[in-house]
Formats: sequence, C-alpha cells, structure tokens
Amino acid sequence: MSGVFEFNTFLTGEIDLQAIIAKHKENDAFKITYAGRPNWRRIFKQMQQQYPKEEVGVFLCGPPQVADELADSCRSFSQPNGTRFTFRKENF
Repeated sequence: MSGVFEFNTFLTGEIDLQAIIAKHKENDAFKITYAGRPNWRRIFKQMQQQYPKEEVGVFLCGPPQVADELADSCRSFSQPNGTRFTFRKENF
C-alpha cells in the first residue's frame, strides 16, 4: 500500500511519548503521530500540494464536533480541477 495509503494519528489528552515511540518501531503504518489539536488549514493545504489533482480520502473515528470540522474542511479545500477531498466517518 506504499504510496496509496498514509496513516496519520492525532492524540489529545494525556500522552505517553514512550508508548508512541514504541508503536512506531512496531508498525510502519503509523506514518506520523501528532500530539494536540490538529491545524486543519495547514494540513489540507499541505495535502493539496502533495497530492495535486488527486482524490484524497479523509476518515475519522471520533467525536461529531471533529467530524463537522473535517467535513467543512473537505468541502472548502476541494477544487474541481485540483485536489478533491472525500470525507468518511464512523462513530460507535
């Protein structure tokens, strides 16, 4: 899946940095792990530059408030002849 799938994790709350480092060593699927609240504007602009004229799927398993922010960002940053963002979520 190299070049097709990129997995970025955003962690909030209490964070055990040693556990995150250990997880990276165990599994290359964890591309990048961030601590704190994501800066969606920065992230979506970076994705536009990295994946021009491609469809970028955005998936969330998290709270409805974050889902609303991501859905809005996907709509705002999608371009008809450029990068298109599609949003999917799961709540349980």
